[in-house]
Amino acid sequence: MNAWWRRNGIALLALAVLVPVGGIGVAQHERTALTGSGKDPVTADAAGAVELAGITVGPARAEFESPAGAPDGTRVVTVHLPVDTHGDDMSCLPPVLREADGLQRSWRESALELGLDSFDAERPTSCPADGGRWFTLVTSYLVPADATGPFDVDLTWADALPAFARLRVAP
Repeated sequence: MNAWWRRNGIALLALAVLVPVGGIGVAQHERTALTGSGKDPVTADAAGAVELAGITVGPARAEFESPAGAPDGTRVVTVHLPVDTHGDDMSCLPPVLREADGLQRSWRESALELGLDSFDAERPTSCPADGGRWFTLVTSYLVPADATGPFDVDLTWADALPAFARLRVAP
């Protein structure tokens, strides 16, 4: 039995190190792929717009709302984000809202929690397949009452990766 350990010891040690490292790498890749997040933000210019991968996004605007269904201790930030595809196809997930300062928390759109229709053609929360050249994403985020802004709105689409558009809004 000792000879077996001597012959296979280095291979077992390498296996003991490489399996967890590989698992961590796969988990990180999957987490990034599932969130659809890029890693290189392109911030808005002086006019408040971002030109990226042939698409123009912005300028964004936001407002605080107080819908009847919002839980106590929260408020709703609704963001209007104009998009000009210049005739190109575009597929995206709903934008992510992030605190620009302070705790730098982030939130996903909350249409379901607020009783809103995520598939409303008048209020799209993600890039519509037949959106045409111009459309405006309208996303609502349920945030804690202490989240006052300013906020960054991050929009990611496949053709722009690893970059993504980041626009600043202050409700």
